[in-house]
Amino acid sequence: MTDRPDELGKRRAVPPEGRRVVHADDGLVENIRHFLTGFGAHAAHPSAFLLVAVYALIWWVANPATLEWHAIATITTLIIALLIQRSTHRDTQALHAKLDELLRSVPAARTELARVDDEEPEDIEQYRKKKLREPPIG
Repeated sequence: MTDRPDELGKRRAVPPEGRRVVHADDGLVENIRHFLTGFGAHAAHPSAFLLVAVYALIWWVANPATLEWHAIATITTLIIALLIQRSTHRDTQALHAKLDELLRSVPAARTELARVDDEEPEDIEQYRKKKLREPPIG
């Protein structure tokens, strides 16, 4: 591993194959950020729908008397939230694939931007603010 500044200006140990290493000194906030980002990606997976179905089935088996309109509304809300998350995730992934292809095909493009989507949202916002202050390229 080498220690060098990344595209966002942070000094990080760069592991082989571009994988990110979580250090113990990153702190609780950093770990929560990673968890929430991963959780959002997992919520877009089809297995999340299965989890909601199992939850509803357990609710129905354990206490069918409480499975009235409030419960149906709760389960429906969970399903709609997952549908929105999945649609958003799909659109974002498609957009990133297209942008990555453009960055790889244009010789003057900075290729480090192709990997910026692996960063946390707060880091990307800081990077964008920093780049908005710089003069345009070309």
